[in-house]
Amino acid sequence: MTVRDDLAHAERALLEHAAYGRSRVRAGALTACLAEGRADALMHVAVPSGPEPTGWDDSVQALIALHPRHGTVPRLEFMAELHPALAQSLERHGFVRTSSDPVMTLDLQGALPASAVPAPGYRRLAANDPELLSAFVEQQAEAFGMPPA
Repeated sequence: MTVRDDLAHAERALLEHAAYGRSRVRAGALTACLAEGRADALMHVAVPSGPEPTGWDDSVQALIALHPRHGTVPRLEFMAELHPALAQSLERHGFVRTSSDPVMTLDLQGALPASAVPAPGYRRLAANDPELLSAFVEQQAEAFGMPPA
């Protein structure tokens, strides 16, 4: 897999996560995932869902057009490396970037000697496995810059 493939996979996963428990509404090449009821504005999110358009203006306008029917214009989450023209289109239509977070990918096959790459597999996280549970909590804390305690 290439870095582009990895980013596309991550973006599809982002869409699936955003859609969980929300209504999906198409807006051109974007899918808006709208929370029900009086949800906080951050609970409404849109993600590119293809096919990739030649320009993003029509999709951004379709997203804005959701406001009268749904009472919100969702925030956008996307991989800028996959959609280099999307940010400019959003800004042209009045969207303000609140953050830009780089996504890192790592090819274990290329980064480690062949003998160091573990065989594929998993262990289900369970309360009766303190070693795995502790390792999970420590890694999550480190990933989010928090103390393990």
